Amino acid sequence: MPMPLLTRITGGLLIAIGLLGYLCSWAITALIPLFIGAPLLGCGLIGREGDLRRHFMHAAALLSLMGALGGAFALTAPERLPAKDSPAAGSKEKPFDWHDKVRIVKVATISKTLMTMLSAQHLVLCVASFILGRRALRQAKADAALSEAINESDEKIADDAEASGTPKDNDDSAKA
Repeated sequence: MPMPLLTRITGGLLIAIGLLGYLCSWAITALIPLFIGAPLLGCGLIGREGDLRRHFMHAAALLSLMGALGGAFALTAPERLPAKDSPAAGSKEKPFDWHDKVRIVKVATISKTLMTMLSAQHLVLCVASFILGRRALRQAKADAALSEAINESDEKIADDAEASGTPKDNDDSAKA
């Protein structure tokens, strides 16, 4: 599967995770996967074809590295619930809702975990693609050099045959 397509898929999934996380928790930090996924989607769209493909795929790998490291660091930080402040008697503030806060923390943890996994997976696929691309380029250069050497060798043999006066073609009619 081509890397620009995988980059677009990964970017789309990260955008969906960010939007769903935001809609479930209404926390602005839930949009962090969206901020990684949107540029990834852009790199995948621009890098479909052309001379800049390699540059945009390297940029996508860098974005995946940022998403994987950022998600991993965020997962290692402990989630803190706000202090339980009970409203004073007669005040019009809503009482503290533990269920809502726990739900928000769960949504944030799931969002960070999914972002970390998708970004790490995309980074591994990018590195593997870069390695395979480099090998293919090296093999193509080696094949071109080998065919050029064979052509030069054939031309030299033909030139030597002409210089010595022997015919180029060794067909049966010339031997008879």
